[in-house]
Amino acid sequence: MKSIFKIAVIAAISLSSTIAQANDDDFSLKAKSEKEKTISFVINEANDFSMSIFGENNEVLFEQKLYAVASSTKTYDLNALPDGTYKMKVESGSKLAQYDVTIYNNMAVFSAPKVTELHRPVITLTDDVITLNFEQTKKNPIAVQVLNDSNDELYSEVFKDKSKLNKKFNVSRADGKALTFVVKYDNDETFVKTIETR
Repeated sequence: MKSIFKIAVIAAISLSSTIAQANDDDFSLKAKSEKEKTISFVINEANDFSMSIFGENNEVLFEQKLYAVASSTKTYDLNALPDGTYKMKVESGSKLAQYDVTIYNNMAVFSAPKVTELHRPVITLTDDVITLNFEQTKKNPIAVQVLNDSNDELYSEVFKDKSKLNKKFNVSRADGKALTFVVKYDNDETFVKTIETR
């Protein structure tokens, strides 16, 4: 079903400013009409986006990552989906919007979004120093692991009772061309980033 849906989804970007809505959000979602299984995202601010649709058992039916320009529209035709309830997640910057989408009688009806702020680590390289910055609202454990390009573990530490973490790594003598940082937080979230060091 996943491959059928991927083939059947029609995605069209149109640079129509007449559809854009004036609000402070990065995007808004609306149904094209009450008689169609089509939904549109109106992009209000240029940004990287990722959109995923999940089936009943959290099976990923469709995923897409894209960079969208301001005042554009991204439209999805959901005709390949049979009647049922689906979850749709749209991520942009530090926001995650989750929608319940119900398909019935050739219509797509979606719930109001549940919007959450995403707290993610920020990893930067300046000269020969990699800095890991992370802030979280709760003081959950933060597990940090660093791997070389052969997947050998070079560093591993768990920081407990921290809402803020600032850790620096001198990589001037690191072997290999890249280091992969794996940060686990908020009990089940994992962030992975690979930094080229040479």
